[in-house]
Amino acid sequence: MAAGWAIDTRFRLLGIVVIAIAVVMSATILLVDEVRTLSEAVDVLLLAVSLAVAAVPEGLTAITTIVLSLGMQRMAGRNVIVRKLAAVETLGSTTVICSDKTGTLTKNEMTVRTVATAGGRVDFTGIGYDPAGEVQQGGAAVADPALLEEVAKLLRAAGLTNNATLIEQDGRWSIQGDPTEGALLVAARKVGLARAELDQRFPRIGEVPFSSERKLMSTAHNDRAHDDRVVVFAKGAPDVLLARCTHERVGETTLPLSDERRA
Repeated sequence: MAAGWAIDTRFRLLGIVVIAIAVVMSATILLVDEVRTLSEAVDVLLLAVSLAVAAVPEGLTAITTIVLSLGMQRMAGRNVIVRKLAAVETLGSTTVICSDKTGTLTKNEMTVRTVATAGGRVDFTGIGYDPAGEVQQGGAAVADPALLEEVAKLLRAAGLTNNATLIEQDGRWSIQGDPTEGALLVAARKVGLARAELDQRFPRIGEVPFSSERKLMSTAHNDRAHDDRVVVFAKGAPDVLLARCTHERVGETTLPLSDERRA
């Protein structure tokens, strides 16, 4: 009992000495530096607190945790969720936030805007994963049936070499799977190619997934409209695909792919 009382007395004496030193230092700074503004007074107060903490370093961890927790609580009040306490300090000193040009950092959505085929280029209206949109050329509906045929054939292949799923729930469209594949599914829907209809005519019988070595994704299907013949579709890097192509689709016909056209 006597030993415990002696330790308590020492800690009490140490606390009084620390507070006295902090007060003397603060008063000296206020007198010497002629502090006039509120911000300068706050800086002096922070210095005094720092001196007190430095005298008992064991309490620094607890104080830091409490301060960061209060910062996290304030961030949550502004609808910002912080997973790690240390991130609060980083966010507090951040002045500029940069995002990539695709916008995937903020919405994780991608949208097909333009499709280029042998017959020309077409633009797609609409944003996000909502399949509502039109196929246009020069701001008007595409009138060339041969060009529409090319676009439909291209997006049919993109829709079949695809593992994403387009879902509508409570009027909101979303994607389960890769955002890029989801964007291709939405573009296919805009030209009237629903995934269910594609799978019904072209049931998948095999797949070679995309890899960094092949730079391609290939899928094999039975074409029920032509006696279940096996058809292979592929999507991937343009240079790799062009190197494997021997013909190109032009309207409703298929023509040999020359070296000049490939280049």
